[in-house]
Amino acid sequence: MPPTSTPLPKLPPRCLALLILRTQADLTQEEVAAAAGVSEDTLSDYERGRREPPMAVFEHIAEAMGYPSPAVRRVLLYAGEICGSLRRSADPKQELAAEVGRHAAAVTLLVLTRLEEEHARSEARKAWDDCLRTLTATERRQVLEAFPDLHTWALVEVLCTESERAAAHSAVKARELAGLAVHVADRVEPSLRQEAKAYAWPIMGNALRVSGKLNDADAAFARAADLAQGVIARCPLDGSRRLDLEASLRRDQRRPLEALELLERAERTPRLTPLARARLLIMKANALVVLGESGKALVALREAAPVVEAGQDLRLLWLLRFGQAVCLCLLNGAKEAEALLGSLRLLAAQIGNELDGLRLRWLAVRISAGLGRMVEAVEGLSSVRADFVELKLDCDAAVATTELAALYMEIGRTAEAKALTLQSIPIFRSEGVLPEAQNALALFCEAVERETVTLTLARRLVVFLERIQHDAAVSFEA
Repeated sequence: MPPTSTPLPKLPPRCLALLILRTQADLTQEEVAAAAGVSEDTLSDYERGRREPPMAVFEHIAEAMGYPSPAVRRVLLYAGEICGSLRRSADPKQELAAEVGRHAAAVTLLVLTRLEEEHARSEARKAWDDCLRTLTATERRQVLEAFPDLHTWALVEVLCTESERAAAHSAVKARELAGLAVHVADRVEPSLRQEAKAYAWPIMGNALRVSGKLNDADAAFARAADLAQGVIARCPLDGSRRLDLEASLRRDQRRPLEALELLERAERTPRLTPLARARLLIMKANALVVLGESGKALVALREAAPVVEAGQDLRLLWLLRFGQAVCLCLLNGAKEAEALLGSLRLLAAQIGNELDGLRLRWLAVRISAGLGRMVEAVEGLSSVRADFVELKLDCDAAVATTELAALYMEIGRTAEAKALTLQSIPIFRSEGVLPEAQNALALFCEAVERETVTLTLARRLVVFLERIQHDAAVSFEA
């Protein structure tokens, strides 16, 4: 018996349009019904064609799914054309063509949605670059009050990006821009407002973190988590940012296991872009290094490499290659790490961050020591230590001092190791050095004064001083 074709349902245009919109948004009937305030049975009846929603109800449900009016009108037009062709003929070939048309409509919607997102982002970036960037904080607020059309999710995204960039050199500016992002998010159209606020508040938390206000940052992230509860993604804001920025806070609070868990959750964020995932892998690698898992960290970095190397984000590329070199050093791969120094020097020059250059010199010293070039390592580390002292980076200066003392001991210059250690006691006792580190350094100084210090003890202290900055759970015993 020849197979019989199952006739396609003859859906009214608004019913088919709702089905296309919900399917394209990757939402369940339960999610849409809850967002729109209708029952699941009612929504099911609409999508099955048992009854057609009135236009006002159709538009309300589409808005609840986060679609702009122009996109909804176009989908409804396509749905009308498809349904018209189905009514005109019951021919299986024509019905097949209509089914193909239905899928084409969904694909077309996706393309149109992406174009609208790109346009929104372009307009927001233009508003920042051409106007808001050069204004004072007060003037920016005045402009935003005068032009409510600027209250968009895309401008929230731009302001958050600018706040993150500012955080590298100015905590004050980072907080001002984060506050502006929250201000705009509070005024975004109602259907997107909660999602915009859930995106902006973690940026405020990040700005408070770099300002040293860790308790206030904790409160900001708690508010962001509350806002994120039950949010349906209706605009293309990166949902992983809340988790990875909170991971940075946990890192600064020296809670690396919690940071790692947050990053692993962020990796499971739906519709994560390849670049966002690569950024998360780099952050995950940093957490793994703190936990002593350099091999796993290198695996994560190599997984991120293809996407980062193909992109144009110099900062991300720097973090990738620097992390790779650090891991290789820790895994006795100094020769491979040395091969990365040339590209790292070029990137440091392009980015122009003084601390990047200083930390790169420190890494080069460790590579030299790993390759047995001890005199070169001693000279380089002496210079690096002096710069840390001049910049009043006491914690780094303490680590560099202990590391230099260990190098002196390794090449038999014990008198210089003792003199360096004792003259550095004021650094070891400074406010910039953690209490746990101060206690360990005091034990080291006692051993130096008694001349019972060993190279093994010095090396263990270097490792401890580096880890205690990021992990409050580690301990040191002389």
